[in-house]
Amino acid sequence: MHALQVVLFLKPGYIDYHGKKSQIEANQLVMVGEEAEVHASNRSDWLSIFFYPGEISQVYPLLTELICPNQKAYPSQSYQVKPIPVFDELVNVIQQLHKVSKEVMLRFVCTYCLEMDKPYFSQLLNQYCDQNDRVFDFVNENAYEPWPVAKYAQLLEMDVTKLNTAFYRHYGQSTKSWLTEQRLSYAKQIILDTDRKISEVALDSGFSSHSHFIGAFRKRYQCSPSDLRSSRK
Repeated sequence: MHALQVVLFLKPGYIDYHGKKSQIEANQLVMVGEEAEVHASNRSDWLSIFFYPGEISQVYPLLTELICPNQKAYPSQSYQVKPIPVFDELVNVIQQLHKVSKEVMLRFVCTYCLEMDKPYFSQLLNQYCDQNDRVFDFVNENAYEPWPVAKYAQLLEMDVTKLNTAFYRHYGQSTKSWLTEQRLSYAKQIILDTDRKISEVALDSGFSSHSHFIGAFRKRYQCSPSDLRSSRK
């Protein structure tokens, strides 16, 4: 059980989870394990997105006032399917957030579900959230150092393959992909909030060269850093 699957049913369908089929009505939101199979008349009838423990751990601290910390999931509860109704306006919000940011979408969905049923969703999030791991803490703390993945592995005294396997399980992507996304997101915010030189932003964000940063930025955001800064005016 590695990822949490968030499913938004736009039309009626059902979920097959551990041999049990649960009918779901339209405009229902479900949080369930990654192994659950979603069914409906057409693939466009539902929206499904997977969140890994590392992604949940990033949002978890922002939800601590809503989460019951002592709510632990029992095996029988882990396999439950609990639909939560959502209004048309919320359906539109969730769909738009899905296009903008996984992190923002997850925070919104978790907040809504916790407000609807705090004990159940506290159990679920506590089950999937893993906040105490020295590997991810170390990489997080040093994400903006201009190091290749091999350097992180060396300092952690582990094999690069093992490090990448851990990141796939924790974040659903390789160490390099995760680092690049964090660095680009950080650089984007600096570019929008300040007038610092692009070359300085590149170095502060962990990129070893200005040209590498420009290429990665353009590939991720379909524009150059300078174009993004100009658009804020």
